[in-house]
Amino acid sequence: MAEKDTSPFVQPTRIKRRVVIQEINDPPMPNTFDVTVEYPSDGLPEWFAPLQPVLEDQTVDSLDIVIGGGRVRYHITVEALSV
Repeated sequence: MAEKDTSPFVQPTRIKRRVVIQEINDPPMPNTFDVTVEYPSDGLPEWFAPLQPVLEDQTVDSLDIVIGGGRVRYHITVEALSV
């Protein structure tokens, strides 16, 4: 059986970026709070580290991850690193 080619049609250009992760709880609860943190794309915490190739693709601006039936949402945006 031949292997299937799953490479993209256009080769992505990866660049190091600043990643802003915003945690939003719905409904807001008194014992929890919404948090916004920033990381370099090559220094993401363990749970988000597998997203590095996607977040370093220069065609990606933002990403939303919804878990817990919509109770927690992570809004992720990427920005160019300041030089």
